[in-house]
Amino acid sequence: MKKALIYSVTGVIVFLVVFFGHASPPESSTVTTQSASVRPTPTATTVPMKQSPVSILTASTDHYAQLLVQGKAILGTTQYSSAAQGTSALHDPNSPASKFSAFHNANCVTSDPGANAMDAYRQASDVSSSAALDLWSEHTNNAASDFCLWAQDTVDWEIGKVSSTQLHADEQKVTADLAKARIDIQSLSK
Repeated sequence: MKKALIYSVTGVIVFLVVFFGHASPPESSTVTTQSASVRPTPTATTVPMKQSPVSILTASTDHYAQLLVQGKAILGTTQYSSAAQGTSALHDPNSPASKFSAFHNANCVTSDPGANAMDAYRQASDVSSSAALDLWSEHTNNAASDFCLWAQDTVDWEIGKVSSTQLHADEQKVTADLAKARIDIQSLSK
């Protein structure tokens, strides 16, 4: 009986030490314990948390705002005096025209400009549904479309086919679309 009690107490101590990770179990071949299936307590790292619709839509809206900022930075202020100079600049990989053309192609020609918004809409609609979510989708897709219009007009602005006034108006459309999308997000968070 004494031996069984010692083994039981030793088993409990070994279990507690192993479970709490303060030491390794003793290296005794005479101690036998029954293994217990212990499940760890869920933590933020073991249980995936679904993002809120607000954070999903905000990230997507920010994506389009950042594209506009990035595009404007790549564009700079360089305008060419003729279409021939602009075409020549397109063939120089270090020119603003060439860099902006690559940016335009990557974001509007070879990929779907609205893909980020559609993905965000799908993720958010898995968690929530509302009229504000549908409005956000409309306004963000308008922003993606207007962004590509701005980018195309920028290519024409570089060679003087589009005025600075028109280019500014295109940019304002994107900004207005994104402002509407942010209002939609605020409606969701209420």
